Amino acid sequence: MRTERRLTLLREVEETNEHRLSNIGAVHSAGIFQFVDKIYESQVFNYGLRQMFDFMIPEPASYLWYLETLPQPDIDLPVPPIRLELEASNATFINEGNYLRLGARYGAKSLKAPPPSLLTKSASVAQGQGTESEGGQPRSRNEMEISIPDGFRPLWCFLTVMGTTDEHPTLAFSVGQQNRVWKPLDADRVDLGQGAFVLFQSDTIIQVLYSDGGTTVGDDKLKIHVFANETANYSVHAKVQFQSKPEALTAWQVATYDAIAEAYNNFLLQYQQDVEALKQRQQAQKDYEFEVGNPPSVNQRIVRAELQKHCLAIIRNEHLGGLNTVHTPGSGDIPPHFDLADAHKDGAEIRFFEHAFEWDQLQHVFYPYFWARPGGWADRFHARNMDPVLEEFLKSGYARVVVPVRPGFEAAVSYYLETRRVWEDQGEPTIEDPLYKSIVDEIKERTGGDQGEIPVGEPWETRLPTTAILVRKDETLPQ
Repeated sequence: MRTERRLTLLREVEETNEHRLSNIGAVHSAGIFQFVDKIYESQVFNYGLRQMFDFMIPEPASYLWYLETLPQPDIDLPVPPIRLELEASNATFINEGNYLRLGARYGAKSLKAPPPSLLTKSASVAQGQGTESEGGQPRSRNEMEISIPDGFRPLWCFLTVMGTTDEHPTLAFSVGQQNRVWKPLDADRVDLGQGAFVLFQSDTIIQVLYSDGGTTVGDDKLKIHVFANETANYSVHAKVQFQSKPEALTAWQVATYDAIAEAYNNFLLQYQQDVEALKQRQQAQKDYEFEVGNPPSVNQRIVRAELQKHCLAIIRNEHLGGLNTVHTPGSGDIPPHFDLADAHKDGAEIRFFEHAFEWDQLQHVFYPYFWARPGGWADRFHARNMDPVLEEFLKSGYARVVVPVRPGFEAAVSYYLETRRVWEDQGEPTIEDPLYKSIVDEIKERTGGDQGEIPVGEPWETRLPTTAILVRKDETLPQ
């Protein structure tokens, strides 16, 4: 019989917040909720004549949407218990080698050791005090009882006999339902120097107990009868070896497995309750937090990196991921390291694409959600973000991206488009080469430094909506 008890607690908390506008006095109080827009000043700059690459990129935010579908790791969750069925799917897998380990793993209490395969018990009987007369064909009958351990059956019976006689004694044994007769041979007799009066003794007399072990169903004791003739003084010692029944081991396996399984279920239930309580606390904490998101400058770098990735895929005519510099995992005192030949080859290709195009001058326009695949329309339509530029990026179904080639790299880029080989097969440029780009200039570009650009025309305002709202304290409309 197995009994399982579970307790599930559901807690519901209702919080009521009351906001009251009190108007004390004769003057009316009024307020206006106002959406807040971002207003940028935009300007066109002339950087000179450039070779331009113009791309049309489908669903430019696809990688960000893919990341949203991945399961979010709960780093604060406790480690789940190892499933019991992985090591013991049923009672037949329980054995002497694993039951203590499984019990300790799940906290099972009062586990019993498995029944031994063999068990030994003994008994003795003595006739006479050593002074009885041997005359007149003395006869006797004695009986021994050995209790049969639960779950065992008799397997062997070992008998030893010692006594005195002046004739030729005979001893008969009845072990359960099997009989054995023993007579001492000349080698078993010891002369005491008293005429015909001698001491007799036996080697171990082995009696095999076949099939039912010499007992009947329901017997709880094994009876051994001793019949002696022509001896008045003797002793018999019996030692019985019992063998464990297969059903005893099965019963132990079932009982032990049930105890371990119950402990495992309790352990698993406690884990599930702990996880649920932790998730509820995290959710409650999340409900009271306001997700502001990344600063717009960080989002801008994310958007430009994604657009650059897509442009490179079109230029190279394959998606990125083909650069595979081998890294060793490291072990012991040996730290991880990368393959030098691979790093040189991949590094040359990476430097070419980073220097051949002016990625800091990448310009883009996002087109509406309905240019994406119809299956993703709903997600893009409902996308919301505090940063209006990132929100437009997430919603976009297509993007137009224009990237200029760095002056001096026009021939090298054309050579790559024709041959799929970088640096015109001349290797990376040296410091005297016109194609060499100083790291100072590279940092300057990435941090918005002056590059000699010339303003063209007058600046204008660019207005972007935001999700921010403020409350004006008077009823006058904003200008």
